[in-house]
Amino acid sequence: MKQKRILYIDVLKLFTIYLVLWGHSIMHFQPDYKQSVIFQTIYAFHMPLFMMLSGYFAISSMSLAAKEFFVKKVRQLLLPCLSWGIICWIFISSGLIYGTFNLEWETLFSGWLGVVDNFWFLKSCFICYVLTWLCWRCGRYKLIAMGVIWILCTMQGRFNLAMMFPSFLLGLYLRKDTRIEHWLSKYWYLPATIFFVILAYKLVVHIDYPYIFRLLLGESGAVCSLVLFKRIIRKMPPTTLLEKTAEAGGQTLGVYILQAIFLEFLMPNYISFESLSLWGIEILMPILSLLALLSCLLVIGILRKSDIMAFLFLGREIRHSAK
Repeated sequence: MKQKRILYIDVLKLFTIYLVLWGHSIMHFQPDYKQSVIFQTIYAFHMPLFMMLSGYFAISSMSLAAKEFFVKKVRQLLLPCLSWGIICWIFISSGLIYGTFNLEWETLFSGWLGVVDNFWFLKSCFICYVLTWLCWRCGRYKLIAMGVIWILCTMQGRFNLAMMFPSFLLGLYLRKDTRIEHWLSKYWYLPATIFFVILAYKLVVHIDYPYIFRLLLGESGAVCSLVLFKRIIRKMPPTTLLEKTAEAGGQTLGVYILQAIFLEFLMPNYISFESLSLWGIEILMPILSLLALLSCLLVIGILRKSDIMAFLFLGREIRHSAK
């Protein structure tokens, strides 16, 4: 059964993926990007928000049988990573991305780790799904199991699981227990205060701060974004533009992969903004991000016309025609 779309969630998903594009634009095209206030603000909460939204719709997957669960999540999250990863691997290893071609076995296999490391968020999301699904099998002890796994996640650095796993759980329980979301909507100023106080400290004091503060910053920013968009979108009259925006928000998986190809692999090899002033770059980056977003949506629209292409590169289920 197809899940009912939630308008403000889909609009928030589009806003979140736009932040991903904006952050990557600054990272790849702006010198000393770590000193950018915009970059630091975006990176304070955008990936925890992205993962929280993934967890928000995960509750229905928790009741699936093992075979159905793993087939579905491998198709949705890992198959697109593999398909696009192989293409990127070949293009980079052969030199096609640089306008040359020199395919040798030695260079081809020296870059195989790129297939493993590319598109880290989708792999992190898959792991979060699997870990949560396993915890759900523990019945009344599932919260204890989640706590143990959370602690284990903080002891390793792969796929940013120390931040992503609790963000995933936050989204799942916000959807599972509506009382939590209602409480946060009522006392929205508490997470807002936490977010802005820690963010101000981060921007003023340029030192690494403990994991707990990074976690509070990310989760409070994610919650604030959810509450804010819920309040704003529910007060807006339904329009075609709003519906189209929400529809675009449902394409975040494809946009996430394609933006990595556009903004991380292709554009840095052909475009440079070194001649622009810092202010010029700051103004240009959100425009570049919007153009990249529209380009991603255009490519997704083309891929969706073919069931096979949508299956391989977007993780979509192959539609069965009625007999």
